[in-house]
Amino acid sequence: MSVPKNKRTENKLQALKETLDMVKYTIQMCENEKIFPKKARWNLCSRIIDNCLDIVAKVRQANRIDASTIPLAKMRLSLQYQVLLDFEALWGLMTIAYESYCIPSQKAGIWSSLTLTAENRVMGWRKHDMERLRQLTV
Repeated sequence: MSVPKNKRTENKLQALKETLDMVKYTIQMCENEKIFPKKARWNLCSRIIDNCLDIVAKVRQANRIDASTIPLAKMRLSLQYQVLLDFEALWGLMTIAYESYCIPSQKAGIWSSLTLTAENRVMGWRKHDMERLRQLTV
């Protein structure tokens, strides 16, 4: 039996899923020779992909931490914060890519939407964890 949409709760792994979707699309974009010439793939695209892979690694690491104690909760929040900083760096790299290589608007829109969705999911996850940390300290 399915659960009505308004009664569904957020999946805890949704941040990872949304991040993986964003990373897959980013890699496809960066490997597309029609969008990024070979020279761009060696400098800008490699930085974009490295940044995305760092995001996935940190999301997985943070997800692996059982935030049942205050030190572990703080460690998890720290990793989540690092992910948000990596997203900020990614936005800068994406802006440079868009303005330098005339990425088609439709592709840039999909790429931005996937990135924004993943970033918002991580922000929501972090906000939820901050509430849990407050409850642990009370």
